[in-house]
Order: sequence, then C-alpha cells, then structure tokens
Amino acid sequence: MLCIGMQLACLLACLLACLLACLLACLLACLLACLLACLLACLLACLLACLLACLLACLKIRLDD
Repeated sequence: MLCIGMQLACLLACLLACLLACLLACLLACLLACLLACLLACLLACLLACLLACLLACLKIRLDD
C-alpha cells in the first residue's frame, strides 16, 4: 500500500512541476498567437506528454524497488 501512495505522490509532484513548466512555455509560445485557443491546445498536448512521462518515471520507482 505504501508503494501505491508513493507512486501517487510522485505522479502528483511530477505532474505539477511538468505542468508549471508547460504553462510558462505555452505562455511564451502563445503570446504571438491567439492566446486562449493556443494556450488550451498547448496545455492539452502538454498534459498528455506530462502524464506519459510521469507515469513512466513513477512506475520505474516501483520496478527498481
């Protein structure tokens, strides 16, 4: 059970950091474009990438145990 809790905490921390970085990158990229539509598309793509990266990173913790 501890393992699942650690993975969940890892996933949340990872997603938060990843999305924060995404938000900054998206804001910079979207300043030149139509901001709202661009931000939504950018963050959605980012969220998927973050989710994949974080799942892989956090599941690896369990496998390494």
